[in-house]
Amino acid sequence: VMIYSAVHAVYLPTFQYDSATNWTMRSKVSFEDKAIAFDPTEDRGVAKPQYPFLYHSLQITANLLNPSSGNILISSWSDRNANVILWLLTIATFATMFLLLREHTDSKRAIIILGLIFSTPLFAVHTAQGYGDLNLAQCVLLSMAFVAAAHEEKRAERRHALWILSMLMAVAGAWTKSEGLFVTLLPWLGVFLWYQRRKSIQTILVRAFPVLLLSLPWYLFAITRGLRLSPHATDDVFSWHSEGLTLAMQGLFEHGSFGIAWYVILLFLLCATLSWWNKRNEMQAPMSMNLSLVLWGVYTTAFFLFVYLCTPNVEFLMNGQAFYRQLMIPCVQLILACGILSTSVASEQAEC
Repeated sequence: VMIYSAVHAVYLPTFQYDSATNWTMRSKVSFEDKAIAFDPTEDRGVAKPQYPFLYHSLQITANLLNPSSGNILISSWSDRNANVILWLLTIATFATMFLLLREHTDSKRAIIILGLIFSTPLFAVHTAQGYGDLNLAQCVLLSMAFVAAAHEEKRAERRHALWILSMLMAVAGAWTKSEGLFVTLLPWLGVFLWYQRRKSIQTILVRAFPVLLLSLPWYLFAITRGLRLSPHATDDVFSWHSEGLTLAMQGLFEHGSFGIAWYVILLFLLCATLSWWNKRNEMQAPMSMNLSLVLWGVYTTAFFLFVYLCTPNVEFLMNGQAFYRQLMIPCVQLILACGILSTSVASEQAEC
């Protein structure tokens, strides 16, 4: 996967359709405008002007020190710089995840969990960079990893720092893609509120305020500019589309995008549910909190299935244009969450 991603991100130019009409294209147009592009039409190739711009800001930053004509004050756009900086972000993200997992489990378990994530066929393809879904997945995974590390941490100051880092990654998800609000921010708040459930309402509100302060400005900005928070005008029209159910199940369990990942995830979830039911009265706090990470992944799966089966987005499932990229996010979420939960179970059994 490292060789594949390096060749595509470092050597080959941008080739994905969405990058050429949205992600990298919007970054390039914004770089040349010296302002984030919110084009009302697609005349310049910007197809999704309502997306948050953290992704674009990173690509623009990587190009600011790419001087043209020998003048460091006049920069030129480099497609390679735009892809390489995202590739380096992916490496840094998973190096961080490895260190977090190794600290609270061991190197072998950490390598197995990351190996399962990278062996998911569609995820491996996305490491070539160019789609915001990978960046959103990285934000979610890191946020979950920091939460898991905080649950296991005994030192109060370090635990507090890990929660702050987890919060910042949840905010980053909200600034990466529109659905980050539903995939990272709201679930993180749910996990945080569960963690703080024994505190007073005033304490909870004070501690939850920073995440709202850092994430809501984008949504308020988009609304005041007349930008939709979703890419399609009919995303809020809800109705059941039974014609998409068979295709959705085939996409998860029959086609090759996910390999056997969803079979293994379902089997693990069944075993975890039975284990929780048998030991629900004697479950230790870390294991209980790690179970909340599994529920986070289950919620994300349900959210995307709802989007494609209960809104006109079923069209993009039917023609194969989307669905798979979005379901990649809960797939790797559940791999990480199940891996973390399994280490908690193993630790409790070792202590017993």
